[in-house]
Amino acid sequence: MRSTRERRWPIVSLALAGLAGLAPSLVVQSARAQSGTEPVRNPVAEVYVEGEGSEIEDAVARGVVRVGSAVDFVRAPRPPRLGGDRFARVDVKITAAEVSVTILFARGGRTTRSVSRASATAVEGEEVALVVESALESELDAIREKPVPPPPIPPVPTPPPPKNPEAPKPPAIVKTEGRPTTLAIFGGVLGGVGAFGEHDGPVVRIGGELGVASSGKFRPSVALRAFYTLPFRAGSPRASADVSVVNLRVMPAAEWIELSGLAFGAGLGLGADIVSVSPRSEVATAKLEPVSVRVDPVVSPTVLARVAVAKNVTVSASFGLDVALSSRVWIVDDGGDRERVFEPMRVRPVGLLGVDFALFGDDRAGRAEPVKP
Repeated sequence: MRSTRERRWPIVSLALAGLAGLAPSLVVQSARAQSGTEPVRNPVAEVYVEGEGSEIEDAVARGVVRVGSAVDFVRAPRPPRLGGDRFARVDVKITAAEVSVTILFARGGRTTRSVSRASATAVEGEEVALVVESALESELDAIREKPVPPPPIPPVPTPPPPKNPEAPKPPAIVKTEGRPTTLAIFGGVLGGVGAFGEHDGPVVRIGGELGVASSGKFRPSVALRAFYTLPFRAGSPRASADVSVVNLRVMPAAEWIELSGLAFGAGLGLGADIVSVSPRSEVATAKLEPVSVRVDPVVSPTVLARVAVAKNVTVSASFGLDVALSSRVWIVDDGGDRERVFEPMRVRPVGLLGVDFALFGDDRAGRAEPVKP
């Protein structure tokens, strides 16, 4: 009987030792239950190691395991897959000079530490393990902590009623005034193509303008325009003429429609075309008249469009019809046989492109506003 009791004592000792080993964990679980926190279940940390060094890889794994987390080694570079139990991603870059450890957390945030490789291999590996362990342990502690509820918002005190309430005053009537009308002086350069002779091709016209514009309704303006029609030859080799024209106009205009910085309007030009004709002939015996200059009164109805491209600068396009109030014909007389050399058109279409600049005053007066992005 004594031998049987002596054999039982080792078994009882082992059981007591096991209960003693479980006691700390039971105490911790009881403390957690009393504090109202819930443990993290099955935490997993991704680990990606770039570079050669199996001892560094083992050190990182030791640091992860020490905080009670599983290790998921990533063997190829890819974006972190965090969420759920995957609470952190550990990226390790091994170089000849140092070991760089970057940890990205699923809750947000990032930490980076470097360990010099000047120390011994064992010391170096333990430093890396401590870096990983410290960062992951802090993150798990933050996850396990129960957030403290914010203090209750105190009630807003109700203000006492006024002693002598006054009747509400009627709203004040504010008189609004429109933008004052201002004037601007502008200038510009223009050029285009049109027709002039009945039996001749298109001609080129270049010139400029100087005018005054208003910022009032319809933005009225008036401009003085001067053009020069480049010389051209009319007629046949037997009898021809070199023709040049100076075009003068006074152009009142208004802008009727404005859409997103683009304005459309119309104008009516009044002026004259000064026509210079110089006879030419390849016949040696031909008798040529001297250079003749004639003035044709002209009315020019025009449609136009403007768009602002910068402050004080607008681009314009217009199309008009120069209507001559009188007609003239230049002929050659060959012994009673008459031949027309040059005959101006009564209605002369012309298209123009131009750039205007505000020289003085309100740059918006009479101009379209710049297009807003």
